[in-house]
Amino acid sequence: MPRRPSQQHPAGGSTIGATNAPTFFGRIDTTVEALRLVRAAQLGLVPRIRRRLNMEEREKMVVSGAVFVFSVAEASMQRWTDGKMWSPSRIDGNFLVSGARVYVMPYVDRLARPGVQGAEREEGSRRRVRSL
Repeated sequence: MPRRPSQQHPAGGSTIGATNAPTFFGRIDTTVEALRLVRAAQLGLVPRIRRRLNMEEREKMVVSGAVFVFSVAEASMQRWTDGKMWSPSRIDGNFLVSGARVYVMPYVDRLARPGVQGAEREEGSRRRVRSL
């Protein structure tokens, strides 16, 4: 894994010693990279999520490129939730992949395209999940 975990959150502020902080900023492309990151979190070399994020933390920390590692038992979470809308997941190797969705307001959408009632549409960002 050529990239190193970031010690600085893109929105500002250090992640060292924070109660909840992203584990890594970047892209995880392979199962080996994911396993190395999980092992680093187990050893305490990088931060891991110990509880569910509150609304303020979600708004600040859930950004493009943020990677979070958590233990189901330690964090008492069965699955990750970040308050965002995602398309249905599909399997891509050892990862589940889904796309971010944006709700188009009906009145705004009608201005752009008369007769259309508003709908969800896929946006550019993607989410990859690896469960161990």
